[in-house]
Amino acid sequence: MAFHGKFQDATRGKNLIFERKPLYRNAFEGKKATHVLFAYTLGRAVDERRIELKHKSNCGTIISLEEAQLSLLRNLRFKSFLIAVVARCLESILGRKVDFETVAFNAASVKGNSLYALAAIWSPIVEAVLSFVATQIDSVTFAARSGEEELVETVAKQVSAILYASRKSLQFDNFISMVSDS
Repeated sequence: MAFHGKFQDATRGKNLIFERKPLYRNAFEGKKATHVLFAYTLGRAVDERRIELKHKSNCGTIISLEEAQLSLLRNLRFKSFLIAVVARCLESILGRKVDFETVAFNAASVKGNSLYALAAIWSPIVEAVLSFVATQIDSVTFAARSGEEELVETVAKQVSAILYASRKSLQFDNFISMVSDS
């Protein structure tokens, strides 16, 4: 749901997807398994980043920017928000048009990798987008504005511009080579 821009619905609970036909259709109808896997592994990568930042915080090795990221990730709605922002930034990351309904890992990438490995492929994307998002909005502002649907588009537009300008210096080649519009 969050990947398709419905981050508010995604935060209301997974059970609602199966109880309400319009939500179910948006999430699954006409979607290939590789697309669902693509969105799912993005969510796992966000979870892994949160765990990594919590560990750094517990060890006392976290830096200020990472503290801001962790503060955002502690908000229950932020994971869905971040997934929606990443989806909206895919064109800047991949350097080409993207169909949000079909974009997926290519067949060869899925065949040779575990769920953990596919989530790890997302890691540099999640880290970069989260870093840029944390410079655009803080946890207090997010908590106050998280009910605004247009917040995704506003933040994604700013982050996309930063990603596009930094694309050559960011190391996304492995990810880019594994993504296709199925």
